Amino acid sequence: MLFSRLKEVCGAFSKWHSGDFEKEAGLARLNHLLSQRGEIEDYGELLMRFLVLTQYFLPEPGAAQLRLAAFCRELKKLGHDVEVVTAMPNYPTGRIHRKYRHKFYTVENWEGIRVQRVWCYACRGAGFGRLINYLTFTVTSLLGLFRASVPDYIFVESPPLFLSIPAFIMARVRRCKFIFNVADMWPDILMEMGVISDRRLMRLASKLERWSYRKASYICAVTQAIFDNLRCTKLVADQKLLFLPNGIDADIFRPLPPDTYLKHKLELDNKHIVLYAGTLSSVSYTHLTLPT
Repeated sequence: MLFSRLKEVCGAFSKWHSGDFEKEAGLARLNHLLSQRGEIEDYGELLMRFLVLTQYFLPEPGAAQLRLAAFCRELKKLGHDVEVVTAMPNYPTGRIHRKYRHKFYTVENWEGIRVQRVWCYACRGAGFGRLINYLTFTVTSLLGLFRASVPDYIFVESPPLFLSIPAFIMARVRRCKFIFNVADMWPDILMEMGVISDRRLMRLASKLERWSYRKASYICAVTQAIFDNLRCTKLVADQKLLFLPNGIDADIFRPLPPDTYLKHKLELDNKHIVLYAGTLSSVSYTHLTLPT
């Protein structure tokens, strides 16, 4: 029953956040949807406590930071209790932001949400330094996790893959469930990029991946491709899989008439325009669309 309710929350949230639901009516419509299914009589029965564990969060820039901030914001608007454990902001410069320097642990309020921040080794780029960056937060995150209120669910952002370890420990001690949110297929993508080439490290990373999927209560995919990979290649059981696709704020991103002045200024009159607004990196496959 709780699993089906959680799936309804994910489904309703993704549709609502993608613009299919009006923001003002989101709570009422979700209540109506569940009442029609006969699962609840009152929306209060569905309210849950979420503890979000992520290495990246606002005020850092980045896709994961914005996506998770929106996720937390909308969950709170739906009436759920939300708390965040994250690192001192240091991305992408590799230096902890001035406001947070010389701190090991701090608590702040972000839009009515309690955010705990813990120290990690700040690093820019890949290599050994990045590994230490991940591992230090994996350890120090336990401080925030055990100072948090007891949740119904721990929502864990991956990558990095290592965060399944503190989440599992917390879930066992607090007797709660943890949702492993897979935003990138680690370690597969790292092997494809050549970041991991040592066979022993490949085996260890693959073992950690399988262990993470096995120990997670539920596994959430953010794209259909990741969902299909988890189901068909990684052989994750259907009863564990959730699908929460990325959405947009329809109040900001909506169809508008063409800006003829801007097109003329940029000398784009009578031309087909293709806009790619994602990350430009070695894993973006831009060679498939850009001429060489």
